Amino acid sequence: MCETSTVIGVEHVTTDTAKVGQAILSCPIFIIYMEKIIKETFMKSDGTRKVEIFQRENKTFGFEELEFGSEENSWYPVGEYSLAIIDSLDNAIREAEGRVSWLRNHSPELD
Repeated sequence: MCETSTVIGVEHVTTDTAKVGQAILSCPIFIIYMEKIIKETFMKSDGTRKVEIFQRENKTFGFEELEFGSEENSWYPVGEYSLAIIDSLDNAIREAEGRVSWLRNHSPELD
């Protein structure tokens, strides 16, 4: 049984039954949004992708790889890297290098 509580700064996602790990929940699922400040941006040489390293309000870091969609004329995330919780800017850059092959292969200045 789910308890009801008031949470500020969240977006309601679904009220359907959801699998979380091995548990089944029949309650609303919420995503908490924190403001992100972009600390570093690395652009792929052909301009089609970029990696943004950001810091959250709670002082943790993360990163996201984005691809430019010419039909949409906007950037959209690829991969699901933004959920990683990283303790420092340097470690976030190292983690991005380890997970995004073009960044690792095309950014010798990051070594």
